[in-house]
Amino acid sequence: MEMWIILLRSVTFETEKISEIIIKYKMKNSMKNMNLLSALLMGGVLSLGL
Repeated sequence: MEMWIILLRSVTFETEKISEIIIKYKMKNSMKNMNLLSALLMGGVLSLGL
C-alpha cells in the first residue's frame, strides 16, 4: 500500500513538472509570435508611410 502512495505521488509530481514545462514553452512561443506580429505590423506601417 505504501508503495502505491509513493508511486502516485512521484507520478503526479512528474506530471506537474511536465505540464509546467509545456506551459512555459507555450508562453515563450506566443511571446515570439506576438513579437513577430508586431514586427510585421510595424514593417507594414513603415512601408505604407514611405
